[in-house]
Amino acid sequence: AQVALAWTLLHPAVTAPVIGARTLAQAQDNLGALDVKLDPDHVTRLNAASRPAPIFPQRFTERPLVQQLVFGGAAVERRGR
Repeated sequence: AQVALAWTLLHPAVTAPVIGARTLAQAQDNLGALDVKLDPDHVTRLNAASRPAPIFPQRFTERPLVQQLVFGGAAVERRGR
């Protein structure tokens, strides 16, 4: 948890990570993230491991719900290729 929180705090858009502790001991442990120093190699590896697979736009627009939102149920004829 401390590594995850320390890594999250490095992101410039994060102003306050949600720690989700249910006990005082968990909260105190999570606060230990403030003392965790991640070296650049660790940050690079964490970034690579958490990078989502690209889905936009092709895989995204092929989804049925997106098709419904875009076309509203209307049939669209494809022109000959």
